[in-house]
Amino acid sequence: MELAGDKKAKENLSKSKLIPASISLVTDLPRETVRRKLLELNKKKILVLDKKRGIQLGENAINYTLEWAKRVGFLRINIEDELKINNNKLLSKLDDAKKNYSNYIKSFIAPDGNNIGCEKIIKTLKERFF
Repeated sequence: MELAGDKKAKENLSKSKLIPASISLVTDLPRETVRRKLLELNKKKILVLDKKRGIQLGENAINYTLEWAKRVGFLRINIEDELKINNNKLLSKLDDAKKNYSNYIKSFIAPDGNNIGCEKIIKTLKERFF
């Protein structure tokens, strides 16, 4: 069942876009500062500035996200496609992803194999300066 306001709300949401003025308003930064920062991120292909669609993720941000998900072992499912889930297959994929996760923690979160990165930083700072 669709309420009377649902259609209008969907139309408004489909039209909404992130623009520099919105960022300026929320962050309380001058518009010129936001504009310069966005241009820097655009040059690095982290963001794309599109007049029709607003601010979007850029090529490098998307690639980094996909690579990170692959390293961690996240299971990715495109929810825009029709979902036909085989429970056994899904559980098997999730089990495989969990195996890779411990490797990710050892390699990236705890690079020395013992301490989580932030703990390692704190320990090193204490040893050197206190």
